[in-house]
Amino acid sequence: MKVLMIGNLYKNGLSLFFKIVFKLINFDNFFKNHGLLTIKSYCKKHTTAFMKIFDYMPWFFEFKKNYDIIAISMVILHNDHNRNIKIFQKIRKRSPNSLIILGGMYAEVMKEKFIDYVDAICLGEGEIPFKELLEATDKKAYLEQTPYWYTKNKTNFSSYIMKDLDLLEPVEFTGKKVVLTITKNCPEKCIYCKFDNSPPYREKSIEKVKEDIKYYISKGAKGFFFIDDSPFKNEKLWCETLDFITENKATAYVLHNNFIYITENILNSYAGCNKSKSAIALNIDCIPTEEFFNKTGKPGTFEIFKEKIRLIQRYKLKVQTIFIYGFPWEENIDYSPLINDFVKEYNIDSYNLAELELYYGTQLYNEAKKQNLIDDEQLIAVSPWTKIKYKKLVINKETKRLYKDEYIANKIL
Repeated sequence: MKVLMIGNLYKNGLSLFFKIVFKLINFDNFFKNHGLLTIKSYCKKHTTAFMKIFDYMPWFFEFKKNYDIIAISMVILHNDHNRNIKIFQKIRKRSPNSLIILGGMYAEVMKEKFIDYVDAICLGEGEIPFKELLEATDKKAYLEQTPYWYTKNKTNFSSYIMKDLDLLEPVEFTGKKVVLTITKNCPEKCIYCKFDNSPPYREKSIEKVKEDIKYYISKGAKGFFFIDDSPFKNEKLWCETLDFITENKATAYVLHNNFIYITENILNSYAGCNKSKSAIALNIDCIPTEEFFNKTGKPGTFEIFKEKIRLIQRYKLKVQTIFIYGFPWEENIDYSPLINDFVKEYNIDSYNLAELELYYGTQLYNEAKKQNLIDDEQLIAVSPWTKIKYKKLVINKETKRLYKDEYIANKIL
């Protein structure tokens, strides 16, 4: 059984420059598709199938190697549906005997359009359905019988959710840094990022977390980069995780967080992972107004937000934030003075501006759709309410504008 797994349909690999850069900073797996990595590691434990992952679209001669299954991950929403269809057709032409399957949120949303060009689309999380597919003797019959695979004309289907995250296996990695998650999804209901029918928030046990960390360290890992959607919600879990990393003389960097979950205990443990690191930052996505909290559903208040910033800085951790603009209640106002004053008063270390994007399935997307402000086949759209222009934003030695989270993370680790 030979399986080809593709993480991105468009790019034919990283440029030589970036390959060298990521090799030098010992972070070779930052841009790898972690959904495919977890599926591969889980299936590797339970099956004998040969699985090969391409992070980006391989050259078409790869499809001549008689793969039994070609699995394509389509997680990121975008609008170029016809381009995808043309690629499916080319793959089918070059691999007429292969079973072609899709997975990921984008594939699920477009299942009715894409199913004419592939054999099946995985619904929900893929570890168990993919393992079952590999084990099935009659694979096409299995795809028709199980509800977790969407096939043409199927009416009885549902999404698979892995309830027990402890079943997941550590993923393959190279270099000295590992991308790691110990929770899945977010329990909050922010109107600009909470999707309809999102899977529930789940956690690994601390025993499983420590087991995975031990494994990665035994394989040479020195740094852990957490990409959880909602870290710090379980204070005890995160404190024990960060303390365990410190005990093992490794470092940690947490990309996202809901500031409402930040506590002194969390910060004490987080600072412990980074005693010698001056550039460690906690990322907070927010625009500095009370109205933002009142209308977006983001937990907490503006006053609590400011208190948490002061708390973070007491632990000598830097603060980086993204100011999001383009909400429907905003007028044609220049927020520059407000942002400049906020950055100076609270000594924000790095920040960026981000125009609000509407994603299929969020409350704001649905509102724009009802108002006929976005086209039928647009799954992601720039905010139709954006009228704000920013002028003369402060940039000086103390306050540096942040353009790429991954750049700062690599520098930190």
